[in-house]
Amino acid sequence: MKDGYDTVVGDQGAKFSGGERQRLSIARCFLKDPPIILLDEMTSALDAKNENQMMQIVNQWRGKKTVLYITHRMHLNDFADSVVMLRRDGKVEQGTHYQLLKDRDSKYYELWTEYLAKKNEDTLEDSTLSDVSTDVENDKAPSQAK
Repeated sequence: MKDGYDTVVGDQGAKFSGGERQRLSIARCFLKDPPIILLDEMTSALDAKNENQMMQIVNQWRGKKTVLYITHRMHLNDFADSVVMLRRDGKVEQGTHYQLLKDRDSKYYELWTEYLAKKNEDTLEDSTLSDVSTDVENDKAPSQAK
């Protein structure tokens, strides 16, 4: 912000973009330092670069805080210690991202393959999605594969 603390942000931050609001919310979370953090669609208004930075921050909280996040961006599940997918039919699929992808009959696997197909159609610049798919086939987490 060009004027620092004196920057005019409008009523309730109306002059901020969605991404700026998300980053400010995370900054406020750092200042408060709560033991439990709930993030709902935390990267929905961020570009790929800022999304990656956000996930690096979340990763720093690993082992120090309880972090629950809700996302439709399935590639972010790779950052989670545990993934819980609540299905419309009331069934629950739970495990790590890689454990859930091993069951090729699961809804999670179906959604992942649809997600990859859409990302490939959109010519995603980030090659990590195809890397993750290869890692699953080789039964490796990304840290083991690199």
